[in-house]
Amino acid sequence: MADFVVPPPTPIPKPRPLHIEKMSSVEDLLFDLKHHKSFITPLTDLSDPYIESMQTFQTFTTSLIHALEANQSAVIELAQKNTLQDLHADFPSFYEQETFREWVKDGTLKHPQRQTEAQYRYLHIVELQAREEAAMGVGEIVKSAIAAGQEWRETAYTPANLLQDPDLLYFFTRASRRLETASIPSSPASSTCPICTSPFDSTTHIPKQLPCTHIFCTPCLTTWLQKSSQAYTCPLCRACIPCGRNPCTYHPIPQESSLPMPLPEIMDVVLVNTIGGMDVRGAQLHGMAPETYWVLREETRRDRVGLRAAREVLGSGVLVGEGNEGVRRFMEGVEREAAERIRGDVLHAVAGIRRLEVQLAW
Repeated sequence: MADFVVPPPTPIPKPRPLHIEKMSSVEDLLFDLKHHKSFITPLTDLSDPYIESMQTFQTFTTSLIHALEANQSAVIELAQKNTLQDLHADFPSFYEQETFREWVKDGTLKHPQRQTEAQYRYLHIVELQAREEAAMGVGEIVKSAIAAGQEWRETAYTPANLLQDPDLLYFFTRASRRLETASIPSSPASSTCPICTSPFDSTTHIPKQLPCTHIFCTPCLTTWLQKSSQAYTCPLCRACIPCGRNPCTYHPIPQESSLPMPLPEIMDVVLVNTIGGMDVRGAQLHGMAPETYWVLREETRRDRVGLRAAREVLGSGVLVGEGNEGVRRFMEGVEREAAERIRGDVLHAVAGIRRLEVQLAW
């Protein structure tokens, strides 16, 4: 019998060093940051605040690229955890600058709870990057931005906040609240408010200084801003109150002819039946997920404004009588079309969540 020969052991391939695989993902990330998450065309018109914002974000991205290329451990660790890969989630294309600019403008002029999470994250990064030439390191900015996104979700998706329509003029009212309280001028010629001529004081007629350096008492300035339309400007020189430019074409005041009809009231009418045995009229957010409810609230806001405005006009009696038939029919058409669009949006949103029996009673 032949001797049994033990075959030589099969060589076990050495495991690929872990850092090589990590480096490969970092290299992919670098390529993506350089070629897909950077503005290819130079951003030249930095007098435009939204282009300036985009340039600030590009500065942040360039710093991030340099940190990865320098193999900075803190930033490499963020890449290995896929934190960097999530940073640009839901941003518009960097190749389409005008679309990106409109996205930035839309987010800038909105209440934080009306911004998307991506807009909130973007603006947070821009604010930190612009602050004292990025006193924070790029890794700390990334961590702060991710935390800000989580904070946005926790705040925006809270039921109490979802049930409210945020202030349309938040950007402008915030700008007016940030105006500096001026010291009371010592010169007799400038010690009174130029609108009401009352002397400035530290209790009622508190002096507020605008970016253009003109000073008004707080009551007069508040009244002026409440009556403003199209733009928030200085009562004297018409310089933009948020930015000081004169003229300014970047900060138009959005207009709504009426407050939006509350979405919960509409949902009570549209969804008069039950969802899965639960009466949605008494359920939190009518049984919807917070994310779905937020989208529905924002998508229907314009129509809910139009619906309420049309009903206010029709219910006021001003269109009663001869000669107003055409206008009345027009407003009834506006009301009907807005209601139909809202109903369709509500049903479309709910249908994607669970099986429904919906009776239209509106």
